[in-house]
Amino acid sequence: MKFPVQFYFPVLILCAIFSGCGDSQHGSDMMAKVNGRAISRSEVEKYYQNQSANAGQKPIGEQSESLRLNILKQLIDQEIMMQRAEKLGLLATDDEVDRKLNELKAPYTKEQFDQKLKDSHMSLDDLRRDVRRNLTIDKVLNKEITSKINISDKEITDFYNANKPAGGLAQAFADAGAFPVVETSWAGAETAAAEVKPAAIVLSEPGSADSDAALAIARHVATAAPFIPMII
Repeated sequence: MKFPVQFYFPVLILCAIFSGCGDSQHGSDMMAKVNGRAISRSEVEKYYQNQSANAGQKPIGEQSESLRLNILKQLIDQEIMMQRAEKLGLLATDDEVDRKLNELKAPYTKEQFDQKLKDSHMSLDDLRRDVRRNLTIDKVLNKEITSKINISDKEITDFYNANKPAGGLAQAFADAGAFPVVETSWAGAETAAAEVKPAAIVLSEPGSADSDAALAIARHVATAAPFIPMII
């Protein structure tokens, strides 16, 4: 099991790599500092062990150092986002973290889950911290990015009309040459589907169908074996 560790945005602040920042409070264990908050060598090493275990083959030489640098960058990015969330009042609550942890535990027995943690070189506290970070970062992204994206149906239609392939969707599939394409009218769609036994049915002009023809092709798809995907 690979636990949810997600990282966002480019690194902006880095005070030291592998040599420490010379801070007497943290000593040589500190690898970076983000607005006064330290990221320790031991934290980087913990994630290094986790990712090395999931990779199957342990990295060596330059690969090993590159992985540690990438982990350090990711932890800095996370800390920047966590500090932003704190200012916005968007830190994940204990209840939200507990609900997510229960979702992660649900497929496993306690013994299996504990073994997954051990194999990933993580403690339950480590996982809880990562879950809190991920939930918090999702909140920040939703507030500052996702919630501000507003695309109207007209904009979607206009974009499709401006960029749709000449000859329609069926022609695009035919041009790709990945598999043979058979075109038919709505009136002959049910018969064609039964005879051709297609891998998929594409409705290139669903708005032009009469209700009886649409119901017939939908009934055919629902009862077909193996399953036939219908793309609208």
